Amino acid sequence: MQTMSNADSLADDVKEYVALKSNSLKLQMVESLSLFSSDILSHLLLLLVIFMALLFFLIAVMLFFSLYVGPIFACLAVAALLLTAGVILYMNRRSMFVDMFVRCYCRRIFSDAGNISDEGAEDEK
Repeated sequence: MQTMSNADSLADDVKEYVALKSNSLKLQMVESLSLFSSDILSHLLLLLVIFMALLFFLIAVMLFFSLYVGPIFACLAVAALLLTAGVILYMNRRSMFVDMFVRCYCRRIFSDAGNISDEGAEDEK
């Protein structure tokens, strides 16, 4: 009789442990996904602001050049500058963007998942 009670108690404890671990994993995933999406959104907003600043800078450069060489040649010079920058960025896109973002997001997702479980373990002690 005693062993049956202990076995039932052990089974209940195992079920509770599995449920708690499942909830912990869900919470870790929610936090990791929210941090991941906030990183993506902040990077996109930063790029938008940089592109707008670059646009206004290029308009100012074009207006400045148009005083000396005329509006058509100023537009062509700015277009050539943009084309050159685009080719350079395209040729270096892997090292400049892809690798950087992969490292950043992997570090964010995997390090935070480990920190969450460590903090939870410290809170229980």
